[in-house]
Amino acid sequence: MKFLLIGNQVGEAASHEGQIDFLEATRKWVNDRLADGTLESAYSFPAGGGFFIANADSHEDLMKILVDFPLRPLSDFEVHAISDFNRSTEIVIDALKEVT
Repeated sequence: MKFLLIGNQVGEAASHEGQIDFLEATRKWVNDRLADGTLESAYSFPAGGGFFIANADSHEDLMKILVDFPLRPLSDFEVHAISDFNRSTEIVIDALKEVT
């Protein structure tokens, strides 16, 4: 399953050095998850926060991904299940054809 994870930082580290540590750990975490396919993409918004496209086999696996995120204690996530556009369109078209 694929999920859109939109994150915003809602807290701050106790110091600038702490913020740097969080961000360096997060950068490594993101790059490791991109390399292993857990994340398909990772983007930041210019005004802060960002989003991931994540792959998880279950909601519980998604929870593990979010709990493992280094900035999790300082972040809030909006989570949306997403589907392939062409497959979703096909499902809707097939359903509409059945009722016509």
